[in-house]
Amino acid sequence: MQVHTTRESNMHKHKGLAFYYDAIHPDGYTGHRVMSELVITLLQRGIADILHTPVSESEEADIHNPLPPPMIRGNYESLSDRCFVGDGFRTKAVIGKPQNWDWVNESSNLRPKWGYVSTQPGSVLRISVNSTASSGAADHPVLVQLAYLRSYAHMGKAAVKCESGCNCDESVLNGYQQAHTSLLNLHAIYVSQSEHCIISIKVLEETDVPDGEHKVKLAAVIVSEEAGQ
Repeated sequence: MQVHTTRESNMHKHKGLAFYYDAIHPDGYTGHRVMSELVITLLQRGIADILHTPVSESEEADIHNPLPPPMIRGNYESLSDRCFVGDGFRTKAVIGKPQNWDWVNESSNLRPKWGYVSTQPGSVLRISVNSTASSGAADHPVLVQLAYLRSYAHMGKAAVKCESGCNCDESVLNGYQQAHTSLLNLHAIYVSQSEHCIISIKVLEETDVPDGEHKVKLAAVIVSEEAGQ
């Protein structure tokens, strides 16, 4: 407990002065500002170069040439969506309007915390993803991660399984933890490759939380680009 208290005091003391707000997140007024200004400066210099030295005929012809290969071998863009979060999760990954699941923003400030929430055991939410990998053997599984809320109150459990189009081991995600924090966690499953992989998440009657509640919140799904564990 003392470690977290010390870290919190240091974080607040250096907020607005250091690049990072904590161990991994850039601060909005420093780290994010530096990153945005790097992009802005690059664009400004590009515009200034064009104004100072107009594009020649040969350079204009180069526009129609194919792009050079990636600096990292095989690092091409994905042919399908891989990360579904926010409204993209609701409209592109979740199938239909799941019964007894509500799409809610649980944030108390300007930072949104959207997700599907259910408190009813037996309620099922289904997700459809393309689990085909852009690299690796076609018979190797692909990592799929579900972003779910873990907290110290109200949280229950859900059964996760591949319902159709793909195969995976059934598993259980548990939203309860004793630590007094409320953060998104990633529940990892390895699924067989399929263009139409249907994964179901079912709220369970079983719960570990002392208050006996069954809340499950899902906020995103992420599909790996590469096959293999």
